[in-house]
Amino acid sequence: MLSGENELVYFGAPAVGIFISFYLSKLAMVSLYSITGVETAAKLHFSGAALIQTLLVFAAIYALIMAVTHVYIRKQTILALFQIKTKAETVVKGFSVAEIAVGVPRHSIDWVWLLAII
Repeated sequence: MLSGENELVYFGAPAVGIFISFYLSKLAMVSLYSITGVETAAKLHFSGAALIQTLLVFAAIYALIMAVTHVYIRKQTILALFQIKTKAETVVKGFSVAEIAVGVPRHSIDWVWLLAII
């Protein structure tokens, strides 16, 4: 069930993003035509090949995320997973100024190392 929810969120967000960005591109083109004084209609062509490539990239990233999650959960026991949850609920760490500036918290870097090890 959690996997299905992840799929819905992970593939729903790019679908909405593609739709919004297509229309924002047209709005930007109309604005540029207006600023430069060009009198023509703004036309955009939707590329099916680009859409397929985008969906393939997102599917590959999703498969990688699910594989890493699967490997991580398989290595843990049920009791260890409960301890991780309770430890995460009780320990609250703040972010350093550098992490806030860069936007990458410490635990995200740990996942990068996990991917490098696998």
